[in-house]
Amino acid sequence: LDANTTGGYNTAVGRNALTQNTTASFNTAVGRAALFLNTEGHSNTASGYSAIRLNTTGDYNTAFGREALYNNTTANHNVAVGHQTSYCNCTGEHNTAIGNYALHYNCTGSCNTAVGYSALQKNQSGNVNTASGYQALYCNTTGSGNNAMGRAAMCKNTTGAVNVGIGDFALSNNTTASYNTAVGQKALLANTTGDHNVALGSFSLYLNTTASHNVGIGGYALCKNTTGTRNIAIGHNTMAQNLTGDWNTAMGFNAMYSNTGGCKNVA
Repeated sequence: LDANTTGGYNTAVGRNALTQNTTASFNTAVGRAALFLNTEGHSNTASGYSAIRLNTTGDYNTAFGREALYNNTTANHNVAVGHQTSYCNCTGEHNTAIGNYALHYNCTGSCNTAVGYSALQKNQSGNVNTASGYQALYCNTTGSGNNAMGRAAMCKNTTGAVNVGIGDFALSNNTTASYNTAVGQKALLANTTGDHNVALGSFSLYLNTTASHNVGIGGYALCKNTTGTRNIAIGHNTMAQNLTGDWNTAMGFNAMYSNTGGCKNVA
């Protein structure tokens, strides 16, 4: 607090903590160089070496961990807990990152929640994403409105938007596709660019890559489908062997199990 002039109710513990503070109040800095450049930002809490180090005017930020929110300058209302969480954040606001490297590269993205090691690590400007689990939404850069829960759920997504992946490796290979819902272990695992698919059940639509507008409900439903579109399969193993068949509807255990390329069938 060497430069403090009119700031009040501040607490600084550690070498160079809050050292540039002049008029800001209600800040707490614990650790070497915590809130180092803060001048006017108020109501911030930083604990850890260089936590919120570059903050100047940002308010209501909380960081626990070495270099958490390190590059934050003017952004407000962020929470970062863990080593280098939200490290690159500069103007992104209302983000919550819990877990080492969570939201590490985020710069301008706002309203994101990342819980887990490297969750949303590569996000840069994507907004309103929720990632919970080890490397969930790991590669996401600009995709927005995604929800991923589970180990490596949607881990390769980059720009895909408004997707839901719940379960270990759900939608894990999705890159740019949007409006997909996958619930269950490895549901829609191989999907890359297929849009508007619904997979409910472990391994449902497992091998789907580019096909769109499919519905698979039940374990292994449409699990081998690759490019077949507009199919509806409800039941365990329903249409499990389908590869390229389109416009089929099947309901019940093992219904249309052996169909591979047939189209416009109802069972």
